[in-house]
Amino acid sequence: MMNRKIFAAILMMIFAASCAHSYSGGNGTEADPYTIAAPDDLAQIDGEAYYAIMDNITLPEDWETIPAFSGHLDGNDHTITVKDSVLFGTVRGSIEALRIDGSISRAGGVGGIALELCGGTIDGCTVSADIEGTKSGEDTHADSGGIVSVMRSGAITNCNVQGKIRVEGVTFPRTGGITALMYGGKIISCSVTGEIESNGDSAIAGGIAGQANISPDMGISECTFSGKVISTRYAGGITGHLRGGKITNNNIIAGSEVSGAYLSGGIVGKIAETASLSGNTYTGASYGIGENEDGIPSDEGCTRITEEDTQGESSNDGEQPKGTQESPVEDNEQPKETQKDNETANDDTQGQPVTEEQEDSTDTTAGNSNASGSGGGGCNTGIGFMIAYVLSARRFFARK
Repeated sequence: MMNRKIFAAILMMIFAASCAHSYSGGNGTEADPYTIAAPDDLAQIDGEAYYAIMDNITLPEDWETIPAFSGHLDGNDHTITVKDSVLFGTVRGSIEALRIDGSISRAGGVGGIALELCGGTIDGCTVSADIEGTKSGEDTHADSGGIVSVMRSGAITNCNVQGKIRVEGVTFPRTGGITALMYGGKIISCSVTGEIESNGDSAIAGGIAGQANISPDMGISECTFSGKVISTRYAGGITGHLRGGKITNNNIIAGSEVSGAYLSGGIVGKIAETASLSGNTYTGASYGIGENEDGIPSDEGCTRITEEDTQGESSNDGEQPKGTQESPVEDNEQPKETQKDNETANDDTQGQPVTEEQEDSTDTTAGNSNASGSGGGGCNTGIGFMIAYVLSARRFFARK
């Protein structure tokens, strides 16, 4: 029996030695992080160690997404150039001062840095890329975000995104300058410049977050958007559909445009009763909120800045802006009552055939990133970890 145990221990030691990673330098501690200077270094990232990028890196076109990251990565303001590649799947660790450049087109969920943020932090990063999510098999969802596709928990702070982010070809496209779908966490002091576009029967687009399903202590604050937000359903300068949480002290830069075929708002396209807004300023729309919990447009918590005066003069707080009494529905649209009769989109307050619960239960971004199948705001467990392990093993043996 003892011999068997010794033999098993030796086998484990041999296996561990064969799995040992080699980097350009360092030992993986906070004081002496592993140094990353080439794609091969980057491909070996694993575990909860400390890493530092020491040079600009161009990923090969056959790059395989790192399934999960729980360590600490300092980009040192170096640039990783990508072509239709997403660096990470699920991020539970911390990433800072990283730059992403290039273009990304991917079936299903896509993010500039990662597919999913789950309890981690992304700080001081810059993404300069055009990002597009397309149809994946029979899936009816696709989510494109400038930093991550889905944000389940954690924080994204001091990040900058530049480029065009879009989704089309699916029934439920969601697009956001920072994240397409926000289940939890906080987005603070981020800026987005470019075009956010979502095309589909139940499309949602937001300058910062496409759709936010968050609790009252979470939210988006001190962020700016400059450019265009376009959607065939809901569009908002900060978020297209807010189903909870706080939207505070955000600014839509003068000259920006927000256009939703059904609802659009300078700050939020549609808002739920449990959500709150305060201290936000906007241009490019008739109202700060396209439709509030009472089914009417509103400027509660929002101030409209006139196009003629970008220095801060605005309409009277709490009142409809002068010269903007017209309906936010465009001239070439159906009346709102007719549209509601014809809608098939996911909206629990309107009694539509597709419910929010059905939409959340088919969250295909989680499936594309780690196949968690958890839905809602939960991070992946069980089968998700197993799939991530299999993907990691495949990447390991592919390097041998």
